[in-house]
Amino acid sequence: LPLPAFATYAGNSRRVVHLSAGNTTHLQNLQIRGGNATSTGGFSTGGGMSAFAGSSATLQNVSFLANRAEGNGGAVFAEGALQITSGQFISNTSISNAGGA
Repeated sequence: LPLPAFATYAGNSRRVVHLSAGNTTHLQNLQIRGGNATSTGGFSTGGGMSAFAGSSATLQNVSFLANRAEGNGGAVFAEGALQITSGQFISNTSISNAGGA
């Protein structure tokens, strides 16, 4: 899978998918790429996706590519229920805390 074709993350200060309490979603056959969770954007966790407490997500064949976060979870930060079947985690990073994926 090719990585995103951008030189920096400077113009992107948000995550790609955000699930708040009470949200339920099913994602299938999807690429989540280039997310950049920063404190400037108001959220520093889960560059690709954050599933907060009380949310639920099922992912099937979902790939996370080149996402990053200033805090935890470069690709995914999950406090809620999360089920992942298949997919890939490629070149995701966490800048200051733990969990590139």
